[in-house]
Amino acid sequence: MQRQWSLRCFSSAVVTLCNRRRRSAGARDFAHHDARQRAAGEDAVARIESEFPRTTAGALAKIVRARIKLNARDFAGAASLLDAGAILDYTVISDYALSMKAAALEQQVAGQKARTAYEQLARSYPNSSRAR
Repeated sequence: MQRQWSLRCFSSAVVTLCNRRRRSAGARDFAHHDARQRAAGEDAVARIESEFPRTTAGALAKIVRARIKLNARDFAGAASLLDAGAILDYTVISDYALSMKAAALEQQVAGQKARTAYEQLARSYPNSSRAR
C-alpha cells in the first residue's frame, strides 16, 4: 500500500513537472511569436515614417513606433523617438507625445529629464488634460 501511494505521488509529480515544462515552452514560443509580430509591426510603421517625412502621417507613425517601444520596455528608444520636432510641427497631439516622453523618461529613471518634460508639458499645454 505504501509503495503504491509513493508511486502515485511520484507519477503525479512527474506529470505536473512535464505540464509545467510544456506550459513554459508554450509561453516561450508565444513570447518569441509576440516579439516577431512586434518587430514586424515596428518595421511597417518605420517604413511609413521614412516614406512620409515631414508629414502628419510620418509624425503619427513616429508616435506609434514610440508606443511600440514603450510596450517593449525600451524606454530610452521611445524617449529618443519622441524628441522629434516633426511631432510638434505636424500633429495636434504633441501634448500626448510629450506626456509619453516624460513617462518614458520616468520609467528609465531619468528623474530630472522627466521632471523637465512634465514642466514643459504644463507650460506649453496648460489646457491639456495630460498636463494636470
